[in-house]
Amino acid sequence: MLVCLLAVPSCAFGGGIAVAPLARDGDVAVTEEFRAAEISATAAAWKLFIARNPDHPLAREARRRLRAIEPK
Repeated sequence: MLVCLLAVPSCAFGGGIAVAPLARDGDVAVTEEFRAAEISATAAAWKLFIARNPDHPLAREARRRLRAIEPK
């Protein structure tokens, strides 16, 4: 895995340079969240995914899976 780093000024330690990772692709992060909800397979995990990503294409599938496990 290749990680790109960005050097930014740091005041925390009396100046110098702090190294911070660049932001990741948001779609990758959402997909990882979806996979985590799949592994958990709980209503709480699906509800959290939907709350955090209501407009993402995977939210539709998350809603379907939530309906499948929630009591009627």
